[in-house]
Order: sequence, then structure tokens, then C-alpha cells
Amino acid sequence: MLRTFSEAMSQKHPISVITDGDLAMQRAIRVVWPDSYHRLCVRHIQQNIVRHLHDDEVREEFRSFIYDSSSIEEHERKWIEFLRRNEVTSEESWLHQMYQMRKLWCAPYLVGRCFLGLSSNQRSESLNSVLHTHLEGKMTLFDMLEHYERCLSGRRLNEAILDIVALQSVPFTDADASSLEKHAARVFTPCMFQLVRWSISVVSKCVISEILDAWELTTYVVAKIDKREKKFEVRCEMKEGSLYRISCSCRKLECLGTPCSHIFYILGIRQVELLPRCCVPMRWTMSAKSAFPPTRKSEMYDYSASLMRYRELWNLSHAACFRACQSSEEYQHLKMVLSEQDGSKESSRGEEECIRFGPVLPQTTEIDCGDLEKVLDPVHVQGRGAPKKRLQAKMKKQRSKRKCGYCGVEGHNRRKCNKLKEEMMAANC
Repeated sequence: MLRTFSEAMSQKHPISVITDGDLAMQRAIRVVWPDSYHRLCVRHIQQNIVRHLHDDEVREEFRSFIYDSSSIEEHERKWIEFLRRNEVTSEESWLHQMYQMRKLWCAPYLVGRCFLGLSSNQRSESLNSVLHTHLEGKMTLFDMLEHYERCLSGRRLNEAILDIVALQSVPFTDADASSLEKHAARVFTPCMFQLVRWSISVVSKCVISEILDAWELTTYVVAKIDKREKKFEVRCEMKEGSLYRISCSCRKLECLGTPCSHIFYILGIRQVELLPRCCVPMRWTMSAKSAFPPTRKSEMYDYSASLMRYRELWNLSHAACFRACQSSEEYQHLKMVLSEQDGSKESSRGEEECIRFGPVLPQTTEIDCGDLEKVLDPVHVQGRGAPKKRLQAKMKKQRSKRKCGYCGVEGHNRRKCNKLKEEMMAANC
């Protein structure tokens, strides 16, 4: 399935993939997409935590491994201590299996990997739920394609409305805002500018603890005022006297695609008025779709040479038939000409070849008729659930085995229980 998907996408592999904990999918991704970043869906992990762990303290400690951004060495030490404290020795236990897959969901191993802020596949599942709404097993293949096209047209309409709003408006900025913030409001889309603005608002909490100068490279050690023990390195590379590239050790720019507060702080100190190009990914900008045509147009509906010839012949034949039907002589003459033309074509094609009469497709190709296959609706497959009649009989049988809460007799209920009737009669007396 992944190879077929890659072939449909012109062998362009995805940058990152988010899936559930299916082992077969993990092996397939390692084989087909070895260079793609892969992580497990956090929402599925949270559901498994509730299912497999029954102690609240153990649950909270396990959840800390998902978001703890400490070093890998510190993370390993905490993991080993956690497994020893909970006496996890069996390799078949869920905690041991999650420890073996820790590189796919623990925060220290995912630093620097581009997931654009996504940690679950809930967005794709919500799209699947929308597409699967109102689907029925009795639908034909054509009806299903029409339903999918209606669902996607609604999504495309919402996207077009957001594009119009983004192109015709600029997010509001204060009069005393920095030049970097005003430039970000003009470059980023309105949704992404809200994330960028949050990073700019935290700049006031940053402070420089050390500056390291080198040839065309300056490293600033930045920390937060309330967390001075946690330091980040902001590297500024110079080229021909101007800022060429800037990066931060927190790797937010590589992961999310927006500059972090440490980068904005250093750019403000260096009195840079415009964001460098390395800090503005094309996908988050107003010109993200400039490389694509403004309207969606498929070549499927372009007229081919065969269709143009067919249209011209159809118009001529229609006019000739209208004139020939007025007299019997012209009618016999045109009928003879068409019969001779059709007979010559049959003899040239051969007896074994089939004759196809029907509409000429816009992008028709020279295809042998014998290779054509009929596209039929999919075969109906019985669902995995138990049949209703069998399920109802099973439930009825289970109810008949239940003991009455009043007399203890199997199959009794409140209406049939004699002991309950006697108590009610005594109470009424």
C-alpha cells in the first residue's frame, strides 16, 4: 500500500508520518520510507495508558516521558529507574514494549524533527470521519465518488475563503510594535502570525548570559530570566558582512517552522528590521501558492485531436442527414456511402477485433479494444459483526439465566417474581 501511494505521489516521500502503534505499519515505513520521520500518535498512547495502567501516580509519571524535553542520557536514566521501581521484567508487558519503541514517541528523540506542531493523527481521522459520513454499503462506485467530491468541495470552499481573507487583510499590530513584528504580519498568514506573535511577546523574558565570537560566526547563549539554568545557543552566521543564517538549539524553527523567542531576541539586539529568509518558510507565507495556477484545472477536460475531428464530422453528417431525408434519391445515395465506409473499416480492422460505439473521451488514446476491462462496483462483503437475530437470541438466553434479586430463581424478573407480588399484596393490606 505504501509503495502504491509513493507511486501515485511521483516517488516523493513524506517528510514525517504519524501513525498508531501498529507493528506492521512501523516495519513497512522503515522499509518503504526509510528517510521519513516517524512518530506514534499521542492520543492513542493516552488511551493505552488508561487501559494498561491502573495507578494514577504511575500514569502521571509515564505521561511525563512524552513531554519531558531533558537530554537523552537523563531520559534513559529516568526510564530505567521507572521500570525498576515498577518491577517490569517481562518482555511481553506493555511498559517494556513502549520502552522498546521510545524513540518514536519520547520528546528527547523527536527534537529537531519536522512535525509542524502535530503530535496526533486526529486531523486526518476527522477528515476520514467527514468523508465516511452518509456512506452506505449499497452505494455504487459512482455514487461513492460523487459523495467524496461533494465533501471535498466544501473543504475547498473553506480554503478559498481563508485565502481571500488572508490576501485582502493584514493582522492588527500596535503602533509601537517592532519592525520585526510588522514585517511578520505582512509575510506570514494570519493563523501563523498568531503563533509568531506569541514568540515575540516572550522576548522580554530572555537575557544573554554569554557571547562567543568566531570568524563569521557569533554564538549567543540565551536563557529565560526565571529559568537561568536552562540555556540555549543562538548561532548567527555572517556572509559578506550581513546576516546569512540564524538558528537556535531549541530547534523550534526546524520542528514548527516559526522562529522562537530566542531568535527574535537576538535579532532585536542586532537591530535587524526584516526577518531573514531562513526564518520564513514558504509554506507559512502569503505567497505559498504562487508556484501553482490560481484555478484548479485538469487536462482531463481539454479537447483532444480525435474529439475535435469527431465533432466536425458529427456536424457535417448531421447536416447531410437532414438534407438527404427530404428525398428518396439522396437518402439512398447517403446510405450507400455510409455503408461502404463502415464496411471498409470493418474489413481493415479484422474480424476478431471488437467494435466500440459510444462517446469519444476528451483525452482518448489509441487503445486496443481487447485490453479494455469493465469497471464494476465492488463485491459486497459481509461485516464482521454478529447477525442481529443470532445476537438477539444470545442476549435473550443470557437474560434467562440471570437469577432474580428477590427470590433467587433463574429466569424470574420483577413482573414474574411471586415473592415480590406477595410483598406488594401485604403492603397494600
